[in-house]
Amino acid sequence: MLEFRVPEQIKPVITRILELDSKDYQDLLEALESAKPSLDIKRLADKVSAELSNRIEGAVEIVRALNSMNHARLGADQSVENFVQAIARSLESQFQDRSDKAESFRKISSLLKAQALLISARASDLQQDFDRVFISAKIVSDLRTVFDQSGDKIHGSMVVHNLNITYAQEGDFKSFYVAMDSSDIAKLRTVLDRADVKTSALRGSVKKAGNRYFE
Repeated sequence: MLEFRVPEQIKPVITRILELDSKDYQDLLEALESAKPSLDIKRLADKVSAELSNRIEGAVEIVRALNSMNHARLGADQSVENFVQAIARSLESQFQDRSDKAESFRKISSLLKAQALLISARASDLQQDFDRVFISAKIVSDLRTVFDQSGDKIHGSMVVHNLNITYAQEGDFKSFYVAMDSSDIAKLRTVLDRADVKTSALRGSVKKAGNRYFE
């Protein structure tokens, strides 16, 4: 039996979902079902909220929470039904009777099964199915001076760049540093430009085949 502890930051959002009246719930479901899948969950959430004319309070947070739950479900390799039952068990004290709980989590199941969320979560899971996933990068540049042996005469200076890569691995953020000079920067830029060219070619191939391209 799957045991799942709902993260504290998601509990208020789940409560908000369960408190939606029938019309708001149906409008949210229809907005999700009409949305297009996207790797950019913020863009997806914003579009759903705009489709609802920003009428449902916290719609963006609801979509993001549903997306997080689908990621957790995929990671646990569970069906929507089993996953929602695990959520229900972890929030048992919020319900007065079994029928109340069953109806509330039927709504959660329906929302999680919206194709925009299912496909987006699967695409994102595939995109990040690597040991290390890039998070961010920054470069700190230093001017280093060359002195003579006695240290009282300057022979010249140089620029040294320190590239810091932050990545995710096994749920943790880690980083490493690489020293670079200007020629190394040029090499890296060439590699990245070539990656852009490849992306354009592959994007065109995907669209020509009539398939969806995930940005």
